[in-house]
Amino acid sequence: FTETASGANWTLSEIPGEGSYTYTITATDKAERTAETVTRTIVVDTVSPTVNSTNITLPAGYQTEAALFKFEGSTGCLSDSGSSGTAYSSGFDKLELAFTTTSSAPGNTQVTVTPASDGSWSSTVEFNATVFGSVFNNQGIKYLWLKVYDKAGNTSAWTSKSFVYDTETPSIELTDTTPDANSYKKSGFTIEATAEDSYGVDSVVIAKPVTLTTAPAGWPTNYYTNAECTTEASGTFTAKTYYYKYEAATTSTASPVMNATYSKVFVTGSENASAANYLADGVYNFTVTVKDLSGKTASESRLITVDTTDPAGSFVPASYTPVGTAVDGNTWYKVNSIRFAIDVDEANIDKVEISKDNTSFESMIPSSNNRYFATITDLNDSSIAADSSISANNTIYVNMTDLAVNTKTVDTNVFVDTTALELESKLY
Repeated sequence: FTETASGANWTLSEIPGEGSYTYTITATDKAERTAETVTRTIVVDTVSPTVNSTNITLPAGYQTEAALFKFEGSTGCLSDSGSSGTAYSSGFDKLELAFTTTSSAPGNTQVTVTPASDGSWSSTVEFNATVFGSVFNNQGIKYLWLKVYDKAGNTSAWTSKSFVYDTETPSIELTDTTPDANSYKKSGFTIEATAEDSYGVDSVVIAKPVTLTTAPAGWPTNYYTNAECTTEASGTFTAKTYYYKYEAATTSTASPVMNATYSKVFVTGSENASAANYLADGVYNFTVTVKDLSGKTASESRLITVDTTDPAGSFVPASYTPVGTAVDGNTWYKVNSIRFAIDVDEANIDKVEISKDNTSFESMIPSSNNRYFATITDLNDSSIAADSSISANNTIYVNMTDLAVNTKTVDTNVFVDTTALELESKLY
């Protein structure tokens, strides 16, 4: 090429297509004297750089509770390849970032970053910085926008990737409908909880823990324990505690629920054994877990014992005071005040009461090994009819009540004779 200088300046008027070119420049004056030759290599880059959004790291829901987050793109996130490959790339000049609350491209740049040559970049963002305006004033879906420039002045289009900005953990609270902690129940009951989240409730799961050694029916769909259900579904099944979920109440992200009450009814008793919500006798630590729309969770637990079995007990005459005397299969006492003893077979006993008329009861005193004592006074003498049949005239009743309000009554007859033997002598 031959170019005409204008004073000390000149311009290369003919630009070739994309590629790498080496120019040898020689200046000649009007006297045909020639300056020293200069060599220059020029890269012509006409292709815009691009952004690969799959290589961008965005915050998880729980991470936006903090004031700062490091947004970054891994190697290859930005690309500046010419039409014939990276040999004709001019390289990255800058990366512009912006945040919006909608999927419409931003009107201005908020942050400028210098990318690395491999297309990676990072920028630590302070959410409440004034440069972002009102974008982070409210929770919800936010959009990160990126525009990259190369050194040749080519610019990419705005590229976006959305994430959830959620500054609070959801809350879950068991209502008064739910039985008290450490309570005992013999009949059915309801687990009920109120879930709240300022961004939106995604689901509520009511579950009970179970220890498993083999995969049961419904595995792993109806069970969970972090990510273990997925990995153990087809692999080695390790004995540990899992959670059987009865149901997950879900809400729509299109119309999020901020506050709602969820419940599950459970039934007890052998007559309900085939029901899906049946609970056999045992101790259950129910867990209610709420998950918000960003994936953050909170849980509440309630320990409840199901007990539908009546307590059992038996009198222990050998431990009465005083000890009676056996006569013709009956045990007789010569006093009308006896200290009775009964052994109770019930781990969760609440009270043991005694009565001599099955109307007025008084508490028995516990001793070791679930043995209870009480003294009954003013017992009636037994009577003997003309046909020599004996009426005890004293029935002792003991009511046993466990913590689930299962009740059992046992009774025994007591033979009392307080009349001294009289001898009458006659002379004939």
